[in-house]
Order: sequence, then structure tokens, then C-alpha cells
Amino acid sequence: MPTADATRTFVAVFPPPELATRIAAAIAGLRQPGDGVSWVGAANLHYTLRFLGDLEAPQVVAVRRAAVRAAGASAPFRLALGSGGAFPNARRPSVLWLGAEAGGETLVALAAGLEVALEGEGFPRADRPFAPHLTLGRVRERADVATVAARYLATELPRDDFTVGELVVVKSTLAPGGSRYEPLERAPLGGIAVKQ
Repeated sequence: MPTADATRTFVAVFPPPELATRIAAAIAGLRQPGDGVSWVGAANLHYTLRFLGDLEAPQVVAVRRAAVRAAGASAPFRLALGSGGAFPNARRPSVLWLGAEAGGETLVALAAGLEVALEGEGFPRADRPFAPHLTLGRVRERADVATVAARYLATELPRDDFTVGELVVVKSTLAPGGSRYEPLERAPLGGIAVKQ
């Protein structure tokens, strides 16, 4: 049972702010009052490589070590945004997301390296394999979800690419207006910080 001081933690790759802003602008036209979707703000758009849940302080330190180890073993690479999709499917969507194309396999390899590093720190393996997706919205209500998904999948979304230059260990604080993220560790890939 986590204590009151536990830190909700995940490890992620974030697109650069200007790209996140373009993605958010593209989905702004989808927002409708009462559409039952909790859309993710530009600052919170990210690829989650591993969600670890509530951790005690020593465990957070271990995650930071694992992230530095995994990042140091991978060179910076280019990642291209892919097409939109929905989990579990477009008929009954609960999550609306943007995939990854060029560089997607390298992102999967980075996530696998992170898994190995986390295992070395005593964490169990993830429940399911990593699939690159940038969550854009969570469908909170079941009213007219097919229309929401159809509108989303028909929207023209940015297909830009960017340099993945770091892994970020993030503290997530749940709040009424949406989660607040605080970077706890920025681990540069190859051990060298890269400008976006």
C-alpha cells in the first residue's frame, strides 16, 4: 500500500513544445461541449514508455537510475508522427491517439532497453508490450462515441518528425483540471543533450 508521500511516476518521451502546440491546435476543432472526451493539453502530450504508478522515494531514485542507463545506451534518433487511431477500436473508443512511423521501431527498442534497466533495479516487467502512441484524448462518456471517433479519425493531424534526445522521468499529480507533470529526471540519449 503506497504511503501519502508516494509519487505517481512514469517515463516518457515528449515532442518539442512547438510541435505539441501544433498537434493541440489540430485537435482544437474537435472539442465540443459535452463531447465526453478529456482532451490532453499541449504541455502534457507524450509517449509513455513505462507507467510505474505510486512509488516510494527509493523506488523513484531507482527509476531515475534506470532511465539514465537506458538513455545512455541509445543514440538520439528522429521520430515521425504517425496516423491517428483508437483503443480498443474506433467503434468503442476509450483512448484517441497518434502513432509513430519512421523511428517507431527505435522507440520500441528504447522502451525495451528501459524495461531491462528497470528489471535490473528490481521492478517487474510491464503487463503488456510497449506500443508507440501519443494519447490525445480519453473518452469519458459512452454517448455518441462513434461520432467522436469518426470526427477524430477524419481530422488532418501533423505528420512532423522530431529528434528524440532524452527520456524524462515524470511525477504526475492528479488534479481536477487535468494532471500536472513535473520532470524529475531528464536523461539525455547517448549521454549527450540534443537540441530539438
